[in-house]
Amino acid sequence: MHAIPNGTPPAPLFDEKSQLNTFICMPPIFSPEDELETGLYIGGSEVRILWIAPITMAECNLIIEKGALALMDLLDDNDFSPVIDGDRDSYI
Repeated sequence: MHAIPNGTPPAPLFDEKSQLNTFICMPPIFSPEDELETGLYIGGSEVRILWIAPITMAECNLIIEKGALALMDLLDDNDFSPVIDGDRDSYI
């Protein structure tokens, strides 16, 4: 999992009220990895499919402090939807 802030300091991704200011990149959460990540090749190189989703700075800090699994647990505990909601509040 990788986190990419929207600038320095991170700026809101949607509108000024949005708490979402960072992207995470990781394997898809809605299907088994082996269904989406294998068998796709371009020019002889395997292509890995990644899921990109917006998160808040507090959620990004959770990754830094406790690791990616802590964020995955937090998202799961809050029934995180793969459909982007720019008005979503931080789960922390």
